[in-house]
Amino acid sequence: MGSKSDAVPLSQTALWAAQTQFYEKAGPEIFRTGTIPYQVTSNPAIAHAYAQLIAAWVRGLRAERAASAVPLTVLEIGPGPGRLAFLLLSALKRMLPECETLPGAFQYVCADVSAALLDGIRSHPANQEWVRSGILRVARVDASRPGEWAHADSVLASPGGALVVVANYLFDSLPQDAYHVSNGQLFDMLVRVDGDVSDHGVEPVSRWRLSFEQRTRRPRCYDDACLNEVLVRLAAAHDGALLFPVGGLECLRGLNDLAAGRPLMMLVADKGCTPGASMTQRPHLEYHGDECFSMAVNFEALERFWEATGGVLKRSAPSELLSFRVFHARLGEAATAAVDAVFAEHFERGAPDDWFLWSLRVGRDVHTYSLAEMMAALRLSRYDPAVLNDCYTMMFRLLPSAAEQDRISLRAILRRVREHYFFVGEHPDTAFVVGSLLYAMGDHVEALDCFQQSERLNGPLAATLFQQARCRYHLGDKTTALETLRACRAMPGDFEQFLVLAGILDAPRASEFEQQLAWEVALGEAAPSRTAQ
Repeated sequence: MGSKSDAVPLSQTALWAAQTQFYEKAGPEIFRTGTIPYQVTSNPAIAHAYAQLIAAWVRGLRAERAASAVPLTVLEIGPGPGRLAFLLLSALKRMLPECETLPGAFQYVCADVSAALLDGIRSHPANQEWVRSGILRVARVDASRPGEWAHADSVLASPGGALVVVANYLFDSLPQDAYHVSNGQLFDMLVRVDGDVSDHGVEPVSRWRLSFEQRTRRPRCYDDACLNEVLVRLAAAHDGALLFPVGGLECLRGLNDLAAGRPLMMLVADKGCTPGASMTQRPHLEYHGDECFSMAVNFEALERFWEATGGVLKRSAPSELLSFRVFHARLGEAATAAVDAVFAEHFERGAPDDWFLWSLRVGRDVHTYSLAEMMAALRLSRYDPAVLNDCYTMMFRLLPSAAEQDRISLRAILRRVREHYFFVGEHPDTAFVVGSLLYAMGDHVEALDCFQQSERLNGPLAATLFQQARCRYHLGDKTTALETLRACRAMPGDFEQFLVLAGILDAPRASEFEQQLAWEVALGEAAPSRTAQ
């Protein structure tokens, strides 16, 4: 245990260096294990809303310039496992198809401090078409050091065109300072850290003990006059606790500098806070696992800063989960009107996280849903694989009595869900789930293709091989089916129990299936087996 540190502003504590070190070493496993939340900002609903905004903005710029195309770079900072990038690229391909056909007209850059995460995005099977075409690129950058971004990758320093920045769950992880306002007087909320801060990782950050003390504000808090002005204005407008997102403000300035006069739009989704909260409130750090944390974001500070630089913004109404902001440089009437209309439709009348909140209810109450209601939920979610994962066990129970029209509709829905799937290590993966439902409806060719995709993603798991054997049996390839089944049966673990709990099998039957299949292969019979039904 190290000794207590000196009392310093929150942004100058060792917490932020420890967090950066964690993210530098992090790989996709932090998302597989659920350590870092990401589904709420990386689903088809939010990708669709963002794509609509970007497409409207680009069309507005074209109208202003009387140009058939405007070169576009989308820069996503902190892309996590890359699921939003995949979904957003897929949506933009539908809405701006010309971007793919014009050489050099469109680039999507995933920027992160973690080399492992960027390697995972670049090598992911779902991204290979975009990587080969040069549309999808990666850049290793530290979001807390915006002055270095232009040197991280040549695409970030390229002149011309337009720049869209996507920053979901970014500002809540950048350095912040804490203040307290009482009767118009501003106090620093200084922090002492009691923990082993000499070697980040010896003691998990979540176990560091923080103590706070108030001191009269320093005459001049920051070297940046604009930051000082924003702080003074906030203090004059509020009484109580005040978070000041100094890292986020520097990030905004860095992005404005990076645009270098190019048209710029920034899409932000994060958890907001209310300035001037309870007089006794201290800064709250929400820990994700042992080594990283996040803090609510004072969007009012970001907005005041952005407006002081001459920019404009759109804001969503307060939400249960996320606050959405669209920051952009001042545009002409056409582009502004286009953005305003789409924002009103997708962020004011119904925010993307509205659906996520409702989907949590789907997971809780799906046992009360009919097949038609589950299909409606999937359509409303814009074919979200996470919603299918909540529904598929009940679907198996209802499929035997389903009408043929419902089966036709479900097949179409499953194909759309599969198009939106971006694997991050789940088991069962969506390819396996879709394949199992298609098998239950008798679509053995397409089901086998799904199970082969599942094997490529998750390896030769016993349950996947068993499902492949069942498909091959119905397709008449009994010899391969028997080989696959025996390979499955030789694997350790009780895969039948997994299949029963998942609703795929109603009882253990692999042994009977193997005996029946071996007998049919030996006799060369073609009669269907009830045990494989």
